[in-house]
Amino acid sequence: MGYTATRSAGNASLVGSTGMTQIKNASEDDSYYTVVFSWFNFYLAGSAQMIWYLSSNTYINTEQPSTAWSGLSASNPPYPKFHFGAADNSWQRVWITQGLNYFRVRYEGTASTSGTVGSPNIVYEATFFRPTSTAQYVQVVFGAHSRNTGQFGVANASAYYATGGSITANSSYVFEGNLSGTSWTIYPNSQVTGTDLNL
Repeated sequence: MGYTATRSAGNASLVGSTGMTQIKNASEDDSYYTVVFSWFNFYLAGSAQMIWYLSSNTYINTEQPSTAWSGLSASNPPYPKFHFGAADNSWQRVWITQGLNYFRVRYEGTASTSGTVGSPNIVYEATFFRPTSTAQYVQVVFGAHSRNTGQFGVANASAYYATGGSITANSSYVFEGNLSGTSWTIYPNSQVTGTDLNL
């Protein structure tokens, strides 16, 4: 059976870091890390994107690296982006992994400019799935989240396509977009299911 992915009701669980590649193991403020989706393009704001920038300030953007930390909004940083409670946070441990049909990042950090490795009060896992013939999906699973009123949504360089309001800890959301990445909806208490997800 071939690859399929779809949104369904129910909260996904955190997967954990086993088998993932650790890229951060120290407290950093206003930092970023460049990742490449090796197996597929993911579309945002009408463009195919393989290069993404993970931010310690709890967002993931395209086009150019960003260390923006203050006044985060639909237009800041001024690139297409996903905000996952974005604010002046710091990360202590980060892992990444990818397969043929997905890319995942696990973030452990703190709702302040520094924190202790192994004692996060912000935890999330974001999984970008290979686009299907009809839609694109990003599944975000939150553990603890002490910045639940940070910016939460998906935007182009200047305006939100969708916002998710206040984040609920220990729950999951699905960002569902069209194939050009120019129309998005955020569904709470949702997960991505399908076949050959290679998770």
